[in-house]
Parts: sequence; C-alpha cells; structure tokens
Amino acid sequence: AGTTYYYKLMATDGVDSSALSNEANATPLAPTVSLSKSGASLAENGGTVTLTATLSAAALANTSVILSLSGNATINSDYTLSDNITINAGAITGTATLTGVNDAFNDDGEQIIVDIAAVSGGDGASENGTQQQTVNIIDDDAAPTVSLSKSGASLAENGGTVTLTATLSAAASANTSVTLSLSGNATINSDYTLSDN
Repeated sequence: AGTTYYYKLMATDGVDSSALSNEANATPLAPTVSLSKSGASLAENGGTVTLTATLSAAALANTSVILSLSGNATINSDYTLSDNITINAGAITGTATLTGVNDAFNDDGEQIIVDIAAVSGGDGASENGTQQQTVNIIDDDAAPTVSLSKSGASLAENGGTVTLTATLSAAASANTSVTLSLSGNATINSDYTLSDN
C-alpha cells in the first residue's frame, strides 16, 4: 500500500478563519522510471557502458525494469547485457552493464538501442514517458584489403580457362563486391568471355 500522509484543512468564510480542521488521507503518486547511460560508446574489445534506471521517488517494494534491445549490433556476438535492472526497495537506482565482445571483423557503425520494455513492482511504478538510450560500438579491426590473383598466365583460344581469385586480407561481416575492369587488345565476347564480377 502507498504511504499515508495527514494534513489539516483550514476553511475561511471571507471574514475570518474558522477553527474547522479535518484530517484527510493522501496517497502519493506512483514513482516513474528514467533510463540513463554512463557513456555514448563502448570499445569492442571488452569496453563497458553502465545503464542506470532511476526512480522519481523511493518505493517500499522492489522495482523490476525489463530492457528491450535492438539496433544493428547482435547480442552475444557483438555485446552482452549483464541482466535486466532491479531497483531495491528504499533505493532510487539500479544498474545493468553492456560489454563489448571482440571479433575479427571490421564492423562499421554498430549500434545498440536500449528501451524499457516493462516496469513492475515499485508501488505501481511506470516508465517516465518513452525512455531510450543508444550506445555505439567502437570497432578495433582495420578494414580488409582485396588482392587479385590468377590460376595461370595464359589460356587456349579454344575454350581454355583461367580462374581469377579475389582474396580479402581478413574476413568481413558483410559481403564484399569486387568489380573488374577489362582492357588490352583482346575483345570481350569476341576473343574471350568473363563469367561475372
């Protein structure tokens, strides 16, 4: 149950104050929850950001804050979340931690978007409007480079083949497209063909 407050009411009749006084019960408004972060970004190689849920007023019961995660970063592959947030009875804050997970890929522009999905307990606590925090993951891997090689120095006019191979210096998290440019005194489709880029 909510805390009970007592106060006195004094009525006036426009001439002088009366001695009338009454006691009334007042139930305070349920607290609201806001979400904040300790930093705008975290390092891929084990960097951390602390998420803090803050109540507008302490509650007599624990407050459970369930977090929703989205964005183009993938949980457990790019980062981890320690847990959802619990604000203990009598306290006004609780925390959770985002931690970067190292990989060998050059990941460009990865983001974690954190929302409050649900609030329960806390003497009827609720989310303060719409709370959302965005955390960027700072990649520590250099962008890969592409090298081109061939399976042979020449090919027979009558259906001979040479394989062209594009090789990345490191694996990438997204597909890599390599567009080839052809020149020389041989004419494509008359003297030779190219399977594709």
